[in-house]
Amino acid sequence: MLLAPGFNFDDAFLRMSEIAHNLRYDDYTKDKKYTYNMSFGIATVDKDNRISADGILGAADYRMYEDKHRNKIRYKQARYIASL
Repeated sequence: MLLAPGFNFDDAFLRMSEIAHNLRYDDYTKDKKYTYNMSFGIATVDKDNRISADGILGAADYRMYEDKHRNKIRYKQARYIASL
């Protein structure tokens, strides 16, 4: 979990995308290829927000699983293209 006071959604998305990009890499070991990546979810709130901590974490968790699903699709597409 990362708390970033003063970040709006776009700023948070940009920063997390940069971190994810820097962590993403391929590792080739003999005939096997391992791909490492990071999924993330963002939830923003303002000072007048009355959403509970569980609600905020639930929203971020949901978005993280959406990102995880997108990463799986991207990985499958990349593997298919590499096999051509």
